[in-house]
Amino acid sequence: MEFTSYSGRKRTLASNTARKAEFHEIPTISLAAKEEDIIAQLRDACTRVGFFYIQDHGVPQGTIDAVFDTSKRFGNTYPLSLGAGKFDQDFVAKNDIHYKKSSILRGYEPIAEVRTDETKKADLNEAFNCGYEADLDNQRQAGDVGTGTTPKTAMQGPNVWPSQPGFKTGVAEYYGEVLALARRLVRLFAEVLGLPADYFDQVVTHPGAMLRLLKYPAQDPTRPDALGIGAHTDIECFTILAQGRQPALQILNVEGHWIEAPPVPGTFVVNIGL
Repeated sequence: MEFTSYSGRKRTLASNTARKAEFHEIPTISLAAKEEDIIAQLRDACTRVGFFYIQDHGVPQGTIDAVFDTSKRFGNTYPLSLGAGKFDQDFVAKNDIHYKKSSILRGYEPIAEVRTDETKKADLNEAFNCGYEADLDNQRQAGDVGTGTTPKTAMQGPNVWPSQPGFKTGVAEYYGEVLALARRLVRLFAEVLGLPADYFDQVVTHPGAMLRLLKYPAQDPTRPDALGIGAHTDIECFTILAQGRQPALQILNVEGHWIEAPPVPGTFVVNIGL
């Protein structure tokens, strides 16, 4: 069996059955440690695994809980970045902000409209997608209008928002906190590469940072052709994932085995695009 990443790299799969990870297989990195220790641990995690948990990350738990609550009122969605039940808003309201009405794919993405793995059925998840705008950036400079009015690339521009009261406010707080965390990670990654910490600062002033609120309905385990999302690698520099309570994430190790990456309270899961 073989798996092909977005970049075209091929990986041989030893098995489609996932197992629990051993302690050392998905490292946990405390961002409260000494910087030289963090850099060494990041270098190890990125070169050996490609996934790691981060704790002591500085994003208030109340902010994380609040965006889960906001997303559930939109429709029991899970935040990602920054995935049971029926959407609380009706489809007509959400279809007003359907992502296909946006030239940059912002808005509501209905279930089973995207196929990540061409050998499987369409992905069984729903999503709300938004991206960078100055209103979401708690580190923006005074007077900065960001990409809401002045796109820097073809995939940047204004978001679309549901009419749900408080939705944008709840999302903005979470987005801003996780964006600040992402910028810190970018600086640490620069040092991992032996570069000055501020080497990438200019390219993350108005970054192409997407936030996805995701809902993965429970699946029939006897239907291997239907998945929440098919096997894939991310295309971003890295993804910062806030998991829900239900274990669902699996990662492919270098030996070609799937291993479970369960939710760990107080942490984000980070993976680098490979």
